[in-house]
This record gives sequence, C-alpha cells and structure tokens, in this order.
Amino acid sequence: MESEGLSLGTSSSSAAQQQEHHQQASSAKSPQEKRSDHQQQPSVGRGKIEIKRIENATSRQVTFSKRRGGLLKKAHELSVLCDAQVALIIFSSTGKLFEYASTSMKEILDRYGKYPESVQGGNIASQHHDSDYFSREVIRLKQQLERSQQTQRHLLGDDLAHLALKDLQSLEQQLELGLNRIRSRKCALSMHQEQVFLDEIEDLRRRELQLHKENEMLRRRLADHAQGSVNPLETREPPSFGNASLSLSSSRSQQQHKQQQQQQKQAQQQAISQQMQIHIQKQQQQQQQQSSLSDQNLQTSLQLGLYEPNRGGRRSSLIQASSDSSH
Repeated sequence: MESEGLSLGTSSSSAAQQQEHHQQASSAKSPQEKRSDHQQQPSVGRGKIEIKRIENATSRQVTFSKRRGGLLKKAHELSVLCDAQVALIIFSSTGKLFEYASTSMKEILDRYGKYPESVQGGNIASQHHDSDYFSREVIRLKQQLERSQQTQRHLLGDDLAHLALKDLQSLEQQLELGLNRIRSRKCALSMHQEQVFLDEIEDLRRRELQLHKENEMLRRRLADHAQGSVNPLETREPPSFGNASLSLSSSRSQQQHKQQQQQQKQAQQQAISQQMQIHIQKQQQQQQQQSSLSDQNLQTSLQLGLYEPNRGGRRSSLIQASSDSSH
C-alpha cells in the first residue's frame, strides 16, 4: 500500500512537471508555430447530444429553424442526386406548415395512398414477400366471384334450398323491382316504335296524295296534247288555169313540204306520248310500292300488338289509311 502511494505520488508529480514544461515551451513559441501545432493536433469531436425536448422556447425555436433548413436541403439534394420523388411535410409546435415536394405533393401522396400497405411501413424485407399479398388478393377475388355466381343462380331460381324465408323475400323484391324496370323500359320502347310507325304511315300518305296529284296533272297534259295534235286539214287553193305549169309545180312542192312537216309533228307527238306513258307507269309503280309498304307497316304494327282496343280512334285511322292506299 505504501509503495502504491509512493508510485501514485511520483506519477502525479511527474505529470505536473511535464505540463508546466509544455506550457513554458508553448509560451515561448511564435503565433505561427502555435497555429501549425494546432492544425497538426487531432480535433476533438463533439460530445453526443442527449435527444430530449428543449425546455427553453428560444433555443427550441432556433434549433427547429436550423434543423428544418438542413432537412429541406437534404431532401432536395436526395431528389436531385438520386432522381427520387421526395415529399416532406413539417408542422411546427405552433401549427405552421412547412413542406417540400420534388415534383407535386398531390401526385406523391396519391402514389403513396395507392401503394400496398405491406410496403408502406418501410419494411424492406416485406417487399420480398409480395407473393403473399397477391395470393390473398386472388383468394378474395375468387370468393367475390363465387358470391356473384351464387347470386346469379338465385336470380335464375336455382339453388334455393338453403335460403331462409327472409332471404327469399328479399330475392322476390329484387326480382319484382327488376321486372318493373323491364316493363317500363319495354313500354317506353313500344311507344317510341309506335310513334315511328305512325310518322312513317303519315309520310307515306302524304307522298301517296302527292303522287295522285302528279298523275292527274300528267293525264291532263297528255289529254290536252292529244287534242292539240289533231289539226284539221288545211284547204288547198284551186290552181289557176292561166299559168297551169307554175301553179302545178308550186302546189306539188308545197304539198311535199306540208307532208314532211306533218310527219315530223307526228313523230314528235309519238315520242312525247311514249315518254308520258313511261312516266305514268313509273309513277304508278312507285304508288303501288308505297301502298304495299304502308300495308306492311300496318300489318306489322297490328302483329306487334301496338294497337289495343282502347285506341280505337287511332286504329280506325290507320285502317282507313290502308284502305285509301289500296284504292
């Protein structure tokens, strides 16, 4: 024990002597030598700061401002250097918002919301087990498909043995609702089709009347033309006995000229009459086709049951239209 005390005393005295010697040597050095010695000496690192809430409000605000700026700077550098999409949201203790987004905050948040929950936690190891997620999705979709198929079978009236009374009543209500919708849609389509048929029949009647008028006009024109073509024979002047040779030659030439004119007129009249007859035949054919088409539309509407007994007025008008077209 005494030897240990002596050794400790000698070591402490020697350490004190060395420290005094070092201070004297440093005081004797010039400022440049002191600066070079300071650069050569290893720098002592900062001590580890204890992470806890800063009680002083001013110090807390200063620390928040400094570290916020550094965090925003690091986020920007990360997005630029690594071509990464970075979004940073900071709320201060006073509720003030500070944010940074490399592209668009909304786009990044939407992408984050659509990302699978198994990966959102940041667990890198879970990314290697995506097969589990997809297998669960497959099972869920299969179950959903099976439920849909079962509902379809129930709507068709199959596989009803295991259903309770409440389920059967609900199924009946669904079927009645669907039937009501189908009937209303069918009625709307029937009314629309009926209106289309009525419009077509009315159009055909108007066209039929127009064709009747055109045919009547053509008949009148043909009759007037035929009456005008029947001209009385022109009277011949008696030849004068004084110059018999000249009058005979002139009468012959005039007679030949008149005969040629009459032949030309007859040929023109025949051509015109042929054209009029062809036109009348075409008009009659079109009239027959339109009347047959109106009859077909009427028969089709009657077969479809679009005209009920309570619509006697409209039905009688259609029957009258068909009878007019047949006449």
